[in-house]
Amino acid sequence: MTECDIQFDGTIPNASGTARGDVGGLAVFEGVMMRSRTGFAIAQRRADGAIALTQFPWRSLAERSKALRLPFFRGVASLSEMMVVGTRAMQFSTAVGEVGDNQQQEKASRGSFVIALSLIAMVVFFVIIPDLVPHLVAKGVGAAETFNEAEHPVIFNLASGILRIAILLLYIACLSFNGDIRRVFEYHGAEHKAVLALEEGRDVTVARARRHDTLHPRCGTTFLALLVLLCIPLFALADYCLALYVSGFPDWSPLARRGTQLLVHAALMPVAACAVFEIIKLSAAHMNIAFFRMLLAPGFLLQRLTTRRPDDKQLEVAIIALFGALAISPYDREITNYVVRGLQDDESAPGYISRSPARVSPRASDEPAGTAILPESEAL
Repeated sequence: MTECDIQFDGTIPNASGTARGDVGGLAVFEGVMMRSRTGFAIAQRRADGAIALTQFPWRSLAERSKALRLPFFRGVASLSEMMVVGTRAMQFSTAVGEVGDNQQQEKASRGSFVIALSLIAMVVFFVIIPDLVPHLVAKGVGAAETFNEAEHPVIFNLASGILRIAILLLYIACLSFNGDIRRVFEYHGAEHKAVLALEEGRDVTVARARRHDTLHPRCGTTFLALLVLLCIPLFALADYCLALYVSGFPDWSPLARRGTQLLVHAALMPVAACAVFEIIKLSAAHMNIAFFRMLLAPGFLLQRLTTRRPDDKQLEVAIIALFGALAISPYDREITNYVVRGLQDDESAPGYISRSPARVSPRASDEPAGTAILPESEAL
């Protein structure tokens, strides 16, 4: 890893050309991943107090095809991309032994175990149990033959959906008791604060980020909450159509009925996911309208569980990850490693750059006069 005294002061040119509303991120173990239109960057706090920054150039699918910028199609591209980038970021964050000492490597090992266990638990608790419990309850009261998912699809999907939501809330609440996961939730809050500070249109500093809430409308947690809610009526409608239009469907064996329903639900999931993506994108752009704030309210409630208030050092990591992503040029091809010593507000600090991608006009900043302003074509 390249050892160099890079100093970020809250300002850096936006080499990626990313708009403020298009920056995304993810909390990782002891750090933050931020994504721009040209790549993503991961910043992690080292045991010696410095911050390891790794930049990964990445040409997004939307940049390769105009069709993937259209509504619905852009949702497919963005969600697929985020799954790949997010998985890679989490694997990287838990595998980097150079970031710290033996204790930190043990944390990384525990983190990998927690990720694997979480994936298994999600399948068990969010797929198997919510679909199994309504059947067991109906069987327990002696109504399994007349009160099943084929005869009463709306009630069954409503019951399983409510159960899925309850398990999700309990699952996240239990995760927060794990020290490592709680640290990830703190970095999740830092990620949101840094992005919200960027969206102000001014230089991004710890002081400005600190003033913001830990909730963000474009958060993946909001996506998950709205997806779970939307799937309740969507799956109920699908099951109702199966019972109505498929000849003899209610008389099929329980295994055949449930297998068919699960296949139909799986086919509808991408449709539901893209619909939620468009709802969030539209709502985030119109947060001044009460109707759109109401649409995102379930996501904000869930974010209260998945974010924690970060300290200034965690905010510093998130800001450096943000700047690392913005600094990736479309012409960069190689993965680059740096060691960042910290944020500096002093103009005499090494590496000081008095140009901000976040500032759109002199009036938008309360910084001292004389600081250079990027032209609109270069600014975020």
